Amino acid sequence: MTGDGRRTTHDGVRFLSYPCDMLRDMTTVIEHETSTPVHPLEASPTDQLEQELISLEAGIGKLRAMQVERLREIDRRQVPLADGCRSLNEWIASRLDLTPETAGDLARLTRTDHPVLTSSMDAGDITFDRAITLTRIDSNPDPDPDQFAHLDLAGVRRQIARHRRITSLDEQRAVDARHLTIQPNLDHSGWRLWGTLPGHDGALVEQALTTRADTFPKPPVQVPSGHRQADALVSICQDSLDGDNTGESPGPMISVFVDVDLAAQNGGETGVSIAGG
Repeated sequence: MTGDGRRTTHDGVRFLSYPCDMLRDMTTVIEHETSTPVHPLEASPTDQLEQELISLEAGIGKLRAMQVERLREIDRRQVPLADGCRSLNEWIASRLDLTPETAGDLARLTRTDHPVLTSSMDAGDITFDRAITLTRIDSNPDPDPDQFAHLDLAGVRRQIARHRRITSLDEQRAVDARHLTIQPNLDHSGWRLWGTLPGHDGALVEQALTTRADTFPKPPVQVPSGHRQADALVSICQDSLDGDNTGESPGPMISVFVDVDLAAQNGGETGVSIAGG
């Protein structure tokens, strides 16, 4: 132990006592990034708040770079395997209390041999999310942190998608993986649908649903687009059963059957059944 209460190894290397000392060190890093004086948020100019947010994000990037450096050493020592974890991702998620997505991003940057990205994060030049995005450029083994600097992350992803290599084997796998699963609940009062489609087919389905949803009358209150697309799917299926390929079906048709005796007991919560078609 040192005088400040921190643990040390036999060679004097310090370890932070979690969580207090670690949080203190993190605060020091972030405060160093924010050079502007601290004022009550209500009295702070908007420009200052924006600059502080940018500086704080740069501080987060520095902390992530520090994590990546330590994770590389953890990975070299095969600590996840010794701890019984199936992968570095699983070890990161469990030890750092992170979501699988964030753990996967850290593991990806740890395993990717791009020290220039880590150093750029440590210098505050790029954010953690931008570094992760740049590692996905398949055609460039040495990504440039300044590449696509004029684009936001959505634009960077679009550019990267253009560079992604798709082999004939990838295309075949996408076709072979296509499926649609429809599962009702026990009393068939609700259905769940999920599946996977190749890129072109998925875009075709999305366009068809959006186009059909746009033909519906505008509802009196705003409804989520997912609701309208669900109605569009039912409408298209109804057209198929009716033999109507013009797209001029009046919409989903349902029949409601009510058992008056049962429904009267609880305001219609029971004794009601619905049939489509």
